[in-house]
Amino acid sequence: NLLRDYLTEAYKEKLRQKVDADVSVPEKGKIAEDRETAVADNLRISARLIPCRNVKAPQQDNNCDCGVYLLHYAELFSKTPFKDVSDVDRQDWFPKRDIAEKRRQLRDYINNLHIRQDKEKKKRIAGRRHCTGTSLCRRGK
Repeated sequence: NLLRDYLTEAYKEKLRQKVDADVSVPEKGKIAEDRETAVADNLRISARLIPCRNVKAPQQDNNCDCGVYLLHYAELFSKTPFKDVSDVDRQDWFPKRDIAEKRRQLRDYINNLHIRQDKEKKKRIAGRRHCTGTSLCRRGK
């Protein structure tokens, strides 16, 4: 499973960084003899350790809403994680109209960010024009 492989490699890298920071050995090869590094090199996150389930969840019916669905899944799951992982039938998890609302929320959020950033940019430009030629502006004050 791709997720398990990623978690395995991320954990190994974190453990190696910890060992590299904690152990000062003149020869780099000796770090591999450290117990923690040996454990990291042999670590494999198994299906028993992190089981995976294919959840039957509401599906998009077009070619453009996959990101909106993914964000909605993540938001719902973070608010109320599944207590029983054996129950993988979540087709009635949320109504499809929630996706249209989520798309509207995302659009409004992005538009508001753009408006705010545009105002900040105009403010910075106006501030530069205001103090052009003074010694304070050249020093960034």
